[in-house]
Amino acid sequence: MGQGTPRPATALGSLTSLVAAALVALALVANGCGGTSKGPPAGARTATPRATTNGPSTSTFVAAAEDICKRLNDELPRDKTAHPSIGDIARTAPQNAAMESEAATALGGLVPPRSLASDWSKIVDYRKRLAQELVELARDAQVNDVAAVLSLTASKAKLHERLLRASRHAGFKECSHIGPLRVQRRSSPPAPPAKGTHV
Repeated sequence: MGQGTPRPATALGSLTSLVAAALVALALVANGCGGTSKGPPAGARTATPRATTNGPSTSTFVAAAEDICKRLNDELPRDKTAHPSIGDIARTAPQNAAMESEAATALGGLVPPRSLASDWSKIVDYRKRLAQELVELARDAQVNDVAAVLSLTASKAKLHERLLRASRHAGFKECSHIGPLRVQRRSSPPAPPAKGTHV
């Protein structure tokens, strides 16, 4: 009997040691310590990029891009005349060019899903080129260079057509045009330049 009395204490001590060891192991896992704890977070990180290429991620990207384009389209003033004069262009184009350039930069900062990468690259490139040509258009209008204004107007009309095709192919609406849509639907003007303020 004398030898039997320590055994419950020994068993209890062993059980206590096992519980303590388990708690230590859990604490290490919870704090990211130990070699085995690094596996699950790494797996979680690899799952996220795969999720960004599916439908919901594409919808989120399109919505973000459309929001930027809509804000720009709403901010750009509507033409008060069907065919703005060179003086009108010289006055309004610099501010419009700054807004278009800022929007193009914001759009270029968005990371598209793989399914839209090619189209998106074209869309951003067209919009940046249109903003730059508007800067040049304003400069030419300010010095009353009619020939240069007409040349740039024709160039910008072609870029707008490419932007429209690329944007519609990718499923965009607001990003398919710059400024009020009715301006983009207007036929090419016989006099310089119908699209100067919003292109």
